[in-house]
Amino acid sequence: VNPYVQDNMAFSFQLKLEADKLYPGWTRKIYVKPLRYNMHYMPRNMLIELGCENNTVQEAKNAMKPLAEILYKVLNDE
Repeated sequence: VNPYVQDNMAFSFQLKLEADKLYPGWTRKIYVKPLRYNMHYMPRNMLIELGCENNTVQEAKNAMKPLAEILYKVLNDE
């Protein structure tokens, strides 16, 4: 059981909304899986995947600045 599931989901949705506002179409859907990946240890925890098998390493690196901006905005809005 993940006692932080609501906190983690809320944080995920906040990031998705901010990403959609700043970079429309930049993110994919949020997928909820029954796997934990140690995300039950603390609130506002998530697994972020950068790119897919069709992306280059450079494309994943290029995604870091927008991701950092989105994280900064969401984390500092509270």
